[in-house]
Amino acid sequence: MTNMTKDEIKALQIKAAEISDHFENKSSVYVRSGQEIFHLNRENHDDAFIASRIANEYWWKFEWFLNDSDLWKDSDFDDIDEVAAEFEGRFAGFFQEG
Repeated sequence: MTNMTKDEIKALQIKAAEISDHFENKSSVYVRSGQEIFHLNRENHDDAFIASRIANEYWWKFEWFLNDSDLWKDSDFDDIDEVAAEFEGRFAGFFQEG
């Protein structure tokens, strides 16, 4: 059981997509900038790429929950409130206003 509404979870899913896109675009800048720039910024690229994949993973968790998917039911994460709190904590900077 959750204390969150489906609309609140959908809003988090939309935020997860925005965060994933942000980091995916950031990592691809290093790739498009050429081999020398890419190698100079390899750690930044790797960090951005990993962050985009993590945000994308949260998007799927929210999707599975919203659709009452067997993937959600069969997963190790059974509390959407915990998943949401973990997501908001990991990407706290994206939830700050202004």
